[in-house]
Amino acid sequence: MDTSKNQELPPEPEREKLDKLADPPRKQDETINEVASLATSGTDNVPSPLADEERAKLQKEYDVHIHSYEFYLEYGLKAVAVFYAVIGGILSIYFSGNRRVDSSVLIILLGLPVFMSVILGLTFLWGAKKWRKMSEHIQKIADKLGIERPPDIVLLTYLLWIFGFLYIVTGGALLWLIVHWLNASST
Repeated sequence: MDTSKNQELPPEPEREKLDKLADPPRKQDETINEVASLATSGTDNVPSPLADEERAKLQKEYDVHIHSYEFYLEYGLKAVAVFYAVIGGILSIYFSGNRRVDSSVLIILLGLPVFMSVILGLTFLWGAKKWRKMSEHIQKIADKLGIERPPDIVLLTYLLWIFGFLYIVTGGALLWLIVHWLNASST
């Protein structure tokens, strides 16, 4: 009899497989929740589930920041284009070789762009410094929302730095032209 009982029971590893199959099936949601809790336990970089209200608030804040990024990028590029178009027109008068232009008119013609370039340069440099902090904040929001590929908002920071320095250099060059013109007209 002992031999018949041993033959009826399968070996230990097979018995565990049969026991797993005999368990009642779990609901799909329970399995998903269990897997999710196992996946997020012990990891700090996985975003925690957000409440619907908090998620909606973060999504709205993220959208506002992205729209402001688009606005600043668009109008920053337009300001650069308009500024250099105006400078081009003024410099065409300077380089036309017409020395009959009064020095006071030239100072006004080139003085205003010098002033504008310094103000715009300082504004762009200040904006680049501020936008760096904003881009870090936007990245944190994107991480909380689980957005894997947010737009490359650091691009605006680089453009603001580049255009800020370019404005300052342009202002210096225009100031040099004024001094050069005054020295040439006095001799």
